[in-house]
Amino acid sequence: MEAHWHITKTVDEALSPAYNSDFLSASVAPFSFRQRVEELWTQIKVTAFREFVLSRTEATEYSRLIAPHIEARGRKAPAYEDLRYTASMVFANSHISFAPATSLPQRLTKNHGQCRAWSDLLQHGINAHTNCVLFISHGGLLSTTETIHFGVPVVGIPVFADQFVNVAKAVLKGFAKKVSMDPTIDAAELKEAIEEVLTDPK
Repeated sequence: MEAHWHITKTVDEALSPAYNSDFLSASVAPFSFRQRVEELWTQIKVTAFREFVLSRTEATEYSRLIAPHIEARGRKAPAYEDLRYTASMVFANSHISFAPATSLPQRLTKNHGQCRAWSDLLQHGINAHTNCVLFISHGGLLSTTETIHFGVPVVGIPVFADQFVNVAKAVLKGFAKKVSMDPTIDAAELKEAIEEVLTDPK
């Protein structure tokens, strides 16, 4: 997943909501004024939930489950609050042509699409094949990064989480067509999207 404000906040400060969307947001920069307000509101409400609800639960569970194991080894367990922001380095996975132009903290290292799970190797070989002219995908970041690398256009059918943002960015950049995953989707709609992508000279 690309670097987003939840991640950068652990090693530096949150990214500006005026230029960076939440990882679950469908907004793609450049933002309208309304989108900027929506992104700011998302940061405010998620931060409030994290500070007043989630962090209390995490602190309780840390004291109950983790601290005793540290102390059993003869060490003093640090307070949960001391541990929250002590990450020394964070890795984020993205593709340089797909990620937003963002000023990132020095302690955040971007891995430009090099992480690879064994289960992805078959898909990787298919996208690399010269006869692959189109990729139908849910719009996950690794699949999207791979299609960029091999220059394969996409029909994106997002289902969950960051897939909506990834497909929206791909459409905006001109190498994808979005098809909504809903009960009314039919073969004709999918066929139309495939034909549009295949006949588009871009």
